[in-house]
Amino acid sequence: MLEFTDDLTSCIVAADAVISMGGYNTICEILILGKRAVVVPRVRPVEEQWIRCVRLEQMGLLTALHPDRIQAGELYKALQSALAQPVRPPCARFDLNALGRITYHLLSGGETPVPPAYVPALSPLEVAS
Repeated sequence: MLEFTDDLTSCIVAADAVISMGGYNTICEILILGKRAVVVPRVRPVEEQWIRCVRLEQMGLLTALHPDRIQAGELYKALQSALAQPVRPPCARFDLNALGRITYHLLSGGETPVPPAYVPALSPLEVAS
């Protein structure tokens, strides 16, 4: 097991599945590379990672496990389940170019609306801590 690497992307590329926390950059890499993932996000001091992961789980893009509710063996079972899923293609349905869209809007003097990013229809999120 690797304790530290400055080339995490290469490790993710080589992996059949990824177990991670729910930080923005790591989740983006998992999605862009099309990896099966089990994510145990932080829920403190804020629930930002948990909210993100629940939404992505609703979309079928990863498995989210709440860190305060994991029972013995659950992480192993979730990983086995993820590995049994078909490999999915890299996720191209997210527009991660917000800076480009905002720049386009500002350079047009605010006259041209910001082109919308792909936002899938989801039911309202209930966050339970």
